[in-house]
Amino acid sequence: MIDSGELRDVIEIQEFTTSTDENGFEIQDYKTMYTLRAKVKTQGTKEFMSADKATTKLTIHVICRVRKGIDSDKYLFYNSKRWNIRHVHLMEDRQFMTITCEVSE
Repeated sequence: MIDSGELRDVIEIQEFTTSTDENGFEIQDYKTMYTLRAKVKTQGTKEFMSADKATTKLTIHVICRVRKGIDSDKYLFYNSKRWNIRHVHLMEDRQFMTITCEVSE
């Protein structure tokens, strides 16, 4: 069981949208679906070489209240970074969910 006082961080769940402006050009943007209070924990980091460049992959676990429509097609915006959602898991009480996210730097 999660204590509501532990949800100290503010996150945004976003989806990638493509629309057309009045001139017929495509506009690609991220639209915020939810702004939530959450508990963010760093799970780990991986460093590897990619195209002769050192790359770091960060992984976090985010615990927040359950919302519909959150899946691996969406993005999480936290700490001025856009994170890829890799996995969404409902907790046993079905009131909270754990979201696993990754970002490459």
